[in-house]
Amino acid sequence: MDEPTAPEGQKSQQTFPPSYSHAQHLSDLSGIHYMPHFRVIDYFKEHGSYELREAAINQFNSSEQTIYASEQADWEALILFLKEQESRRADRDLYPKVLTAYLFKADKALIWRAMRFAIGLLEIKHGTLTIGDPELIKIIFGRLKKGFGFDCYERNSELREINRQYCLNGLFAVLPEIVPVLEAMLNAIYNSIDIVREEACPKIKYGWNSFVQIERALRLIVRESEFNTDFLPTIEKIALTHREKLRASRKANNNDDEDGNLREDPFFYVKSQAALDEAVRLLRRAQIDNIKNGAARQQEVEEMFAQK
Repeated sequence: MDEPTAPEGQKSQQTFPPSYSHAQHLSDLSGIHYMPHFRVIDYFKEHGSYELREAAINQFNSSEQTIYASEQADWEALILFLKEQESRRADRDLYPKVLTAYLFKADKALIWRAMRFAIGLLEIKHGTLTIGDPELIKIIFGRLKKGFGFDCYERNSELREINRQYCLNGLFAVLPEIVPVLEAMLNAIYNSIDIVREEACPKIKYGWNSFVQIERALRLIVRESEFNTDFLPTIEKIALTHREKLRASRKANNNDDEDGNLREDPFFYVKSQAALDEAVRLLRRAQIDNIKNGAARQQEVEEMFAQK
C-alpha cells in the first residue's frame, strides 16, 4: 500500500508494517555487525519480522552509535507506533527496547527533547501514576540516574544556556516536567481513592511493588537537594504518616490485607520507614548547607561559564 501523501511543505506520516514471526530470516541480520552505521528506522520499515526487529534493536543498543536531533521525528513516530499496538503483543514487546535506545543513544542536542517526549508518554491521573507505567518509569529513571554532564565551552548558545541552568539550578530547572512525575510517584504510597477524593490526610496503603516507586523518587530528590529541597515538607508528611503504619504492622492482631508485605519480608515497613527518615535527614541537612554555601556555588558556576 502506498503511504499517504501530506500537504505541500509538510513531512508525510511515517508508517510501520505490522510485525509477525519470521525466524527463518534471522541470518540476514548477521552482516549488520560489520556495518559502521545502519538506520534502525529503515530496518523496521523494510522487515516486518518481530525476530529481525528485535535482533536489530538489540544490536543497536549494544553498539556505540548515536541518535542525532535530525532523527527525532522518525524515532518518536516509531515509538508511538509500537506503544499503540495494543492488539499486537510482539510490537508492544519491542516498545521499551526502542524507547531505551532513544533515551540512551540521543546526542547532547537531542537528549532533553527525548526526555520530555518520554515523560509525556506517562499517564498521570488524579495525581497518581496509572497501571502500566512501571516499566516506562524504570527506563526514564535509568536515564536520569546516568546523568547528563555539561560543557561550559559549548558553542551552541541554546545548549550552553541549558548547561548553565543545569549547573546553577539543577535538573528540575532544566526538566520541570519531571516534578509532577515525582509527586505522582510519592503518591504511590497512599490509598489511591483518598488521592482522587483529595483527602487532606490520605491513608498509607500500597502493594508490594509500590515502594519501589517511592525509593526511585527519593533517590532523585536527594540527589538534587543541592539545588532544590521543595519536596521536604511532602516527604516529612509521608514519613510521619508512615510511622503510624509501622506501629500498626507491629500489632500481633493486625489482620490488614497488606500483611502480605510482612509475609514476604518481616522488615518491610521498618525498611520503608528508614528510607523515608533518611531522605528527610539528608534534605534538612541540604537545606542548611544551601543557605550557607548556595550563593558561593552559584558564583563559581557563573564565573566558569563566563570564561571564553
